[in-house]
Amino acid sequence: MKKRIYIILCFIMLILVSCVEKNPRRNYSNFNPLTAAPEFDGLDFLSLHNDVLTAIMSEKTPFFYIKQDSFDISGSNDPKVIVVKAVCLNGTVVEEADLFLSMVLNFIGYVAAEQDGKYLPPTMDNSNTYIDFGTVFTEYDLDLDITDDNGKVLVKKHIKAGDKIPIEPGYWKE
Repeated sequence: MKKRIYIILCFIMLILVSCVEKNPRRNYSNFNPLTAAPEFDGLDFLSLHNDVLTAIMSEKTPFFYIKQDSFDISGSNDPKVIVVKAVCLNGTVVEEADLFLSMVLNFIGYVAAEQDGKYLPPTMDNSNTYIDFGTVFTEYDLDLDITDDNGKVLVKKHIKAGDKIPIEPGYWKE
């Protein structure tokens, strides 16, 4: 049943994506560089945060150990960095934080691909297990900061763009 719903959702997404014009042709014959605003190049972090949070809330996976209103995704387009922060309840173990981060990074990959077509979304193998987080992390550094109520560090890492992320993408499965 879950797989059937997933297939239906993928089909609906495919229909919606096919209705969007990906590369509209622009007419630059009347282009005036003095009055033209530069095109925005980078991620919209407020939208990234909100879309990932919405995706997390739609999941049936209980992340009761993440304190309410402590999860935050922010970042910068110059330098290019994505920052993920959360506070967990006391007693949370590193494996639970890794499970949460695996899901969050997959969703970041999807949302970044939606925001900018140059990024590829996370890919899955034949058994529907994620094998990567998408291509956004080849261009953006990643700062992870997951602590508990007492300030104990569960995950604190800075990963340079293009480096291997030390969290298993397939740890979280849909």
